[in-house]
Amino acid sequence: MADDFEYQMAGHTSGWIVPDNLRYRWHLILGDSRTEFPRLLDQLGVIDLFFHDSEHSLENMRFEYGLLGPI
Repeated sequence: MADDFEYQMAGHTSGWIVPDNLRYRWHLILGDSRTEFPRLLDQLGVIDLFFHDSEHSLENMRFEYGLLGPI
């Protein structure tokens, strides 16, 4: 399975799977989540869904989840 995934990803850049008709809603933000995530939350105000896909250390996850408030 991992080999199939790597094969499918070969030659593609981030976001390649986002359909053309939805690209206007997709934005890639690169950087430290301790800087970028608070900035993004300030811009958005409210979020409906949070998908954690950054550093998986306990310290970093607590920081990110803590920004979301009580869960």
